Amino acid sequence: MASTELSFRIRRQLSRYLAGQMSFHQFTAWLSPITLATFESGDPQTQDLVAEMELRFAEYSNGDWTEEALRNLLRPLVVTYTSSLAPREEYLVSGSASTIRLSSLSYSVTISGTGRARVSG
Repeated sequence: MASTELSFRIRRQLSRYLAGQMSFHQFTAWLSPITLATFESGDPQTQDLVAEMELRFAEYSNGDWTEEALRNLLRPLVVTYTSSLAPREEYLVSGSASTIRLSSLSYSVTISGTGRARVSG
């Protein structure tokens, strides 16, 4: 499974927990087998996401947070996040049979938690 797909699956399930569609225990039971796949994925953004959630779960289990406070701490993980693709460089070739011009084009794509993509370059 691609790491981006894994990240979206985790966020989708986290959204369900935050919306009250699943209990804390249901969510953590779902997440437990996924955690290993996350760290095997080699994707640092997905690993950071799961590490942040696991830290909050440990604090909640220790009594540091109420469940309402836990939900408030986790909410930014699904409301606001950014996933950036590495900038790419491509070349535009234009001209005629006697002259060729090579122009460098650089751009990057950023996908926000709202599902909007921004292309810059």
